[in-house]
Amino acid sequence: MTIYFRYKSVKRSDGTKVKTPSIPISLSGKEKFDTIALLDSGADIYLQSH
Repeated sequence: MTIYFRYKSVKRSDGTKVKTPSIPISLSGKEKFDTIALLDSGADIYLQSH
């Protein structure tokens, strides 16, 4: 089975930019909380500025 998901651009504290695999999730209880979860694929895609 192949699963596809989007990569989100993130700026790290050292100033580098990477794309990380992430998915939207909803947590429900007494209240509902929507957020983006990082998938631990072990891979980042580094972005180079031109």
